[in-house]
Amino acid sequence: MTATVNNWLPLFTHPQTVEILLDSWRFLQREENLTLFGYVILENHLHLVAASPNLPAAMQRFNWSISRSAWQMDQVLTALYECAIMLGWSETQPR
Repeated sequence: MTATVNNWLPLFTHPQTVEILLDSWRFLQREENLTLFGYVILENHLHLVAASPNLPAAMQRFNWSISRSAWQMDQVLTALYECAIMLGWSETQPR
């Protein structure tokens, strides 16, 4: 299977986003009996060879899981950025 990021954005260049994928697969291995035979994660898409008793349901749950996790991460980063602005921090100032 191949899964792509919306608009081919290079999201998988960030370790946090890759960790979301790996966590989701670990969850599916426990909950959906997903077997991963192999995968390749590239900057804006991924390939995987997998099996599950109900693979379409497992992949639907995978998509939901990574979308939800990415949204939550975006909310946290936005809140941190807004706090930094309120405190007067800029990209050039040391932390």
